Amino acid sequence: MKAALIPTAPSAIQSQCQEAGSGAAQGFAVLTAPGKPGTAPGRVTGTVSLKKAPQHATTFSVQLATGGNCRDTGAKLTTNRVGNGTAHFDVVLPSGSTATAYYVVLQAPSAQTVPVLPLPAAPAEYYASKAVTLS
Repeated sequence: MKAALIPTAPSAIQSQCQEAGSGAAQGFAVLTAPGKPGTAPGRVTGTVSLKKAPQHATTFSVQLATGGNCRDTGAKLTTNRVGNGTAHFDVVLPSGSTATAYYVVLQAPSAQTVPVLPLPAAPAEYYASKAVTLS
């Protein structure tokens, strides 16, 4: 299933793992679930393609999400000098998982820093897709 990748800007008090709202697409995510139709997937594979992002030469972690919970896919998407990038992933889901709707979130280190405390920046959500049903 294909879903548009939309820029997002959740506030610091919101979850950094939200499904996309409305907006102009800047790419897409294609999610598939190999296996028996009509059942919750045991594995999700995906391709994420970001187009003309204002973040040039930026590396995003690719998260697979369901119900506001992100799971790191281990994949990284790095944009080139014009803001384009593509990543692929294959995630085995925990046994007993019953979710059938998934979406993708791209996160990058936050630009926010606290001058007094030298803490690493927390990841911030930059792009997300709408949920697609995989069953």
